[in-house]
Amino acid sequence: MYLKRYLEVAPTAGITTLAKFLFEKKLFLTKSNKPIAINTIRGELTDLLKDMNCANPRGKQNKK
Repeated sequence: MYLKRYLEVAPTAGITTLAKFLFEKKLFLTKSNKPIAINTIRGELTDLLKDMNCANPRGKQNKK
């Protein structure tokens, strides 16, 4: 979704910006309907990108 421009965030904005956007939209909630922390969302997004072997849009090497 992020890379195909379905969200209102530029692909070069970074994972933290995307995590803040998702947090503000309250798209990820706990079982008690509280928003999940930005750092948790960011960590999950980072893990997904590593698992998918996605290239960094800024051209930087990903840390392993």
